Amino acid sequence: MTVLAMTTPVPTTPRIPLRLVVIDDTPDIRLLLRVALEAQGQFAVVAEAGDGRTGVDLVREHQPDAVLLDLAMPVMDGLEALPLIRAASPQSRVIVLSGFETSSMAERVITEGATAFIQKGASARTIVAEVAETLGVRPAHGTTPVVPASGEIERVHTALATAAHELRGPATVLIAMSELLSTDRGTLDDGTFNQMLDAIARQAHVLDRVTGDLLSSTQSQRGVLRVDVEPAQLLPIAMSSALSVAGETAIDLDCPDDVWVLSDPTRLQQMLGNLISNAVKYGAAPFGLTARRAGGSVTIAVTDHGAGVPPEFRPKLFEQFSRAPGAKVKGLGLGLFLVRSLAEAQGGGVDYEPLPGGGSSFRITLQAADPTG
Repeated sequence: MTVLAMTTPVPTTPRIPLRLVVIDDTPDIRLLLRVALEAQGQFAVVAEAGDGRTGVDLVREHQPDAVLLDLAMPVMDGLEALPLIRAASPQSRVIVLSGFETSSMAERVITEGATAFIQKGASARTIVAEVAETLGVRPAHGTTPVVPASGEIERVHTALATAAHELRGPATVLIAMSELLSTDRGTLDDGTFNQMLDAIARQAHVLDRVTGDLLSSTQSQRGVLRVDVEPAQLLPIAMSSALSVAGETAIDLDCPDDVWVLSDPTRLQQMLGNLISNAVKYGAAPFGLTARRAGGSVTIAVTDHGAGVPPEFRPKLFEQFSRAPGAKVKGLGLGLFLVRSLAEAQGGGVDYEPLPGGGSSFRITLQAADPTG
């Protein structure tokens, strides 16, 4: 973990508990931080937000002692939110907690008014200890944080760094949650305990999906991508995909129960999961999934009503490691490439079209099948 702190006076006897606002777009990370912070008795999380804009409003309302701020978030990212938070509550110290491992980023947030930059990836206890030290709750232990030194190969390096970031998030939550459940079970009420178990399950699914995408991408590049095509009823696969990926986000599902496709059910769920995940991350509600049979083919469309894909980026939309310039939400740039590869391996295809009035429609076309049994 990397910590870069600005030298500012801190109170020698801070009031306890210190009131915190946590701003991070991953609910399970917010849960982890809240449980770990409040277990120490030195902190009280008074509000949480999943995007920068909501975070600014909550900071203005609560005037906390400190703010834990993620960088990569939807609606408004941490860099945009930082000066607004400083203006909304000048006495609040802002601690940026991020998975981005660059000294330039750390220096930038300090320059723009953050009190400290803490690198995600350590245990929850270590992060809490660094937060406490930064806020002057306990004396420093004599360690000086270290800031790391400052074509095609560059693109691969970027992809690998992004993959590591995507894997580190769920891995950090799984390790830290397990650690807290092992050491602090007696202090957790049943509701919090169950929330943590649910978080472990969700993050395990995220980890499985990311590693699955990486494996499928490698197989596709080597020409060994395997699919086992069979007649499959579409509705249960669509429902399972929406539930496993969207969570509490509402997906309007319009899929007749008599629609069957020639597909590998596992691969089809992976394809739909990627399209739904992209819609939720990059688009805006309402979200929908529709399926229609026309002759010998079935078209499955995943829609959202966000800003859509910039016209200049559309030719590269389904390329490997391809991401639109200026995209604020981090990702591998593999999802749509895999959807295309898997669709073609099953005798189908995928395309994109903008919706009238704004929004996106990603459409998978597969061969229709007759019901079995």
